[in-house]
Amino acid sequence: MKNLLTKITALLLIFAMIVSLTTIKSDAVNGSQAIAIGIDVSKWQGNVNWAQVKASGVSFAFIKCYSAKSGVDPYFAQNVTAANAAGIRTGVYVYSYATSVEGAIAEANAVISIIQNYPVSYPVAIDLEDSSQKNLSPDTLAAMANAFCATIENAGYHPMVYANKTWFTKRIGYVPYDKWVAQYAGACDYGQVPAVWQASCTASVAGVGGQVDYDYLYKDYSFIVPQGFSVVNGYKYFYNNYRRVKGWVDYAGQRYYCDPVYSYVRTGWLPGANGTYYYMGDDGAMSTGFRQIGADLYYFAEDGIMRTGLVDVGTDKYLFAGDGKMYTGFWSPGDFMYYFGADGKMVKGLQDIGGYKYYFDDLGHMQVGLATIGQGTYFFNANGQMQFGKVNTGAGIMYFGADGNRMVGLLPLADGTCYFDPTTGLMQVGLVNLADGARYFEPTSGKMMTGLIDAGSTKYYADPATGILMAGVIQDTKGIRYFDPADYHMSVGLIALGGANFYMDPTTGYLVKNQTVTVGGHTYTCDASGVAVLVK
Repeated sequence: MKNLLTKITALLLIFAMIVSLTTIKSDAVNGSQAIAIGIDVSKWQGNVNWAQVKASGVSFAFIKCYSAKSGVDPYFAQNVTAANAAGIRTGVYVYSYATSVEGAIAEANAVISIIQNYPVSYPVAIDLEDSSQKNLSPDTLAAMANAFCATIENAGYHPMVYANKTWFTKRIGYVPYDKWVAQYAGACDYGQVPAVWQASCTASVAGVGGQVDYDYLYKDYSFIVPQGFSVVNGYKYFYNNYRRVKGWVDYAGQRYYCDPVYSYVRTGWLPGANGTYYYMGDDGAMSTGFRQIGADLYYFAEDGIMRTGLVDVGTDKYLFAGDGKMYTGFWSPGDFMYYFGADGKMVKGLQDIGGYKYYFDDLGHMQVGLATIGQGTYFFNANGQMQFGKVNTGAGIMYFGADGNRMVGLLPLADGTCYFDPTTGLMQVGLVNLADGARYFEPTSGKMMTGLIDAGSTKYYADPATGILMAGVIQDTKGIRYFDPADYHMSVGLIALGGANFYMDPTTGYLVKNQTVTVGGHTYTCDASGVAVLVK
């Protein structure tokens, strides 16, 4: 039994040793964990049969584009075009000879100018490995790498840094960009999961003559699309030819704006030139026409610019305040008052507003004073409100019916009958000759008077039923009066009628009978019939 336990213990120790040697660290990766297999090539591989490369299982390739010493790789255009034609996603790299930030930026700008018309659908990498760079400080190398990457990223491409494990861990300072790590071993234990691991420089791949670098991919670059939108880390971008776009984009009948610095599709309010504004919807599409934003309505022209002031939309006019919000209610910019309804439209014609009637002409001007509307005449006070009944218009008193239309002629009103001139519409006072006879209207109220009328210096008599002024002899229970046919005034004193004289009491106007009266120094005797006979 003891020997058996000893053997088991020994076996366990041996197993533990094997595991300790073969288990990959948690921050290390091997080929089985890769999401895709690729290669990287340059002129040294010569002509590549990319169809065979694709058939071998390779799905991406990094193609040398440029170096400052040799210029554009002579096989670059051929490789990138043929690889894409075979369905292989392509990135590019520049072999760097830079020894300063300025040199790295120059290399980035050079590669950007070369690749802009090619379908570069994977990252653009700077290859840091040249002997001229070995004595540079980690900070300098990191600054170079970061400057290169920032320049590439600013141009719309996805940047990457290539170096071997030793350079990344001992020679290059902090680099926040994707890393392509060269480590020729059974696993890449660089310390963090790289975007790409270059596992071999002596691989054999169908379609490539001789040896070639072999790569494993651990980061999904499917977000780099040929054209259209792609969401990365919660931000939406627009790609054209696999390149992030900045500025205005016209796509699928809509317009979008990509941030000029960070490239993401802008949403919400967007400042334009000269104090103008655009509004980009939640999907980034530029707004045109009416747009509800919060509790307010705005209008954006066909060019997307938010409109302010008076705006013609079709056959209607709208008003938008300085902040773009649609205005409703009364508005007066100067000499005229306008009104914009709840729907924002400038109103015209007769309108019921707040229990009052208003009238706005064809230009939208609110009317005050007299206004001819159709066949009628109406009056609106200084506030534009239609008036009814007796109204002092400034020119005189007029009468407006229940519908607001001016009424003329002889009108039986609640407080008496009045007369309004058919031509001017003005209420008439005093003695007025009408077609069916003269009438007298009280000077202050304009009401038609009947019966005996005291007009101050004279008197009239109007028929109690019709108000028509009477002329000639008028008899009542108290006696007889005489009203001159020429002007209807009540005659007093000595008058001559029908060849005889009569005397009318100067105070009451009644005919005097059976009395002696003195007129102008002459004495008259009035008989029982009222005839006045001169005595002396």
